[in-house]
Amino acid sequence: MIFTPLTYPQYVRERPILRPLISPALTRVPQTDHRASSELRELEDAIQNDKVLPVVIRNPDIIGLMTLELHSDNLYIRTIVGKFKPQWLDEVIPLLVRIAKSKDKKFVKCGGRKGWKKVLKPFGFEPYGKYYIVEVT
Repeated sequence: MIFTPLTYPQYVRERPILRPLISPALTRVPQTDHRASSELRELEDAIQNDKVLPVVIRNPDIIGLMTLELHSDNLYIRTIVGKFKPQWLDEVIPLLVRIAKSKDKKFVKCGGRKGWKKVLKPFGFEPYGKYYIVEVT
């Protein structure tokens, strides 16, 4: 797999492929067209303003997208969407830890349902409120 961070102009070029991947993941409550489009606009504004880093996953075609935010002490995984397979984590988690280290962050943090606990545990993630975190060492 190839992980490619995108600038906003690159994101705009890939938008026809990326929007169908990201739209279903934006909200966990039943979506109305208005709410989904509002959340998508918010995400795209954050990408445009360098508050969210989109990272495309290719194999060799686009199969997924991660959106990442840099917070004061952590790298927050906002979303990972696409044709997801658990094997991704073997490549994704070390990549995210390297990114967090390179940005002097103490943790990688993500949200997730309770079922993610057993999936993330082998990578050192522990529950922390409604999130999962792993210390970057």
